[in-house]
Amino acid sequence: MGRYLAIRIGRAALTIVMVVTFAFVVLRLSGDPALMILGPEAPPEVIAAFRKAWGLDDPIWFQYLDYFSAMVDEKGMLKQNLAEDGLHPNKAGYALMAPLAEAAIQKAMAGK
Repeated sequence: MGRYLAIRIGRAALTIVMVVTFAFVVLRLSGDPALMILGPEAPPEVIAAFRKAWGLDDPIWFQYLDYFSAMVDEKGMLKQNLAEDGLHPNKAGYALMAPLAEAAIQKAMAGK
């Protein structure tokens, strides 16, 4: 029984790592997140400040390890302004995610 549980937990952890890695790679391949969110007409100072605030000026390996910190609170749940219950995104949460998802989909479809 213990071996069975260990295998199941190990597989679940591996699945989570694979999904997070896939999402990170797809979002990064779709372009610069700062430009996608702010738009190409944003002033360079604003883009630089956004990159610093969200950790986008850190090395890519650190960004991967720190992938969720910009959206989560100290409990590991989505911040209150992005999700009232900490789990399901609200309008602001989806507004933040929408440009990234749309750009990733467009880039993926352009490759076909």
